[in-house]
Amino acid sequence: MNEKLSIPKHIAIIPDGNRRWAKKHNFPSGEGHKVASEKTLPLLIRTYQKLGVSYITFWALSCDNLIKRDKKECKHLLSLLSFFLKKKLDEFNKNGVKLLCIGNISVFQEDLQKMIQNAQEKTKDNNKITLIICLNYGGHDEILNACKSIISKKLSSDEINEELFEKHLYTKDIPNPDLIIRTGGETRTSGFLLWQSNYAEYYFSKKLFPDFSEEDCIESLNVFSERKRRFGA
Repeated sequence: MNEKLSIPKHIAIIPDGNRRWAKKHNFPSGEGHKVASEKTLPLLIRTYQKLGVSYITFWALSCDNLIKRDKKECKHLLSLLSFFLKKKLDEFNKNGVKLLCIGNISVFQEDLQKMIQNAQEKTKDNNKITLIICLNYGGHDEILNACKSIISKKLSSDEINEELFEKHLYTKDIPNPDLIIRTGGETRTSGFLLWQSNYAEYYFSKKLFPDFSEEDCIESLNVFSERKRRFGA
């Protein structure tokens, strides 16, 4: 490990490769998502928390996933989310994990919305690390929603600035990510955190997400520590 390791305050993750992992191991496609939620994500939370990261954002379900993927697969993903929220709540409280869910959650069934609200309420006072799960989230969708919200307030153009715009984003109380990780060998951003990623560093890993390990977490920070962040200067 780099002795002069720089620890980002906020790491965001695009967990790509779950279905390819399942296919590689001759499992049903949903098995990759199951391993990701039950093993890989909890491992990442523990590892990055131990290293001093304050926020982790995890893109669990995009707007496009919900529209374009097989309905059975989407139902399975939402079932995994329900299971994850139930199973991990006590562990979150024990380890000081605060949970936030962002995205257009209003499209989900009422019982799932209540479960999300309950998990957020029960972990709201935890302060060791914040886990933000993006559900039915898309960068374009977030910006459009922010614009609609601002328009509904009938503000003059002189009143609209970056600070006000950011208050209408899903991430209004969350610092922008310092490091964005995408697994699975893909090197596109897919519109993830479009506004917030302005000065984020990217780390692309060839590992399929279920195989992303503690060593990979540390390697991502080694690479981040070697970057010179100029913030436009």
